[in-house]
Amino acid sequence: MLIDKRLPFSWTKPATAAPGGSALLSLTAWGIQQAGRAGEGLPASLTAVLEELLGAEPDDQALAVSGFSLGQLHHYAPGWVTDHADPLLSLKESWRCARIWLTHGRPDSVLLARPDRAGLWRALCAPHAEGALDRVFLALLDEVELSSPAARAAAKPSR
Repeated sequence: MLIDKRLPFSWTKPATAAPGGSALLSLTAWGIQQAGRAGEGLPASLTAVLEELLGAEPDDQALAVSGFSLGQLHHYAPGWVTDHADPLLSLKESWRCARIWLTHGRPDSVLLARPDRAGLWRALCAPHAEGALDRVFLALLDEVELSSPAARAAAKPSR
């Protein structure tokens, strides 16, 4: 996928009358689909765009759009998420990736273990955090992927 950086293009501005972020959301969905098919991590064209957005002046719309896919990004490229943990897993503002993921993303106990515990607690105690609470509870109930090695060891049946 070739991206022409000479074009005056905003990843978060809609090309239609639909709500913003459609280009970035489409690119991210395509990249996740490619990663699932190839099994080789995220395509370089996706990570290049995401890295540019993460390294620039914070774009609340771009970070919010990325938050919807944070679980899938973490699933297919956990190392990439670790390398970009500061902007991806920050919980300070409500539009940050991790806050959007908590409210709208798929429950994921492994990803839930990544953000700062104090920040996570503050985000869950914020007004209108019901969606985030639901997803945290579902992630904690997930018996397949417990959040820590100690929890996994404790969950194993004794013989």
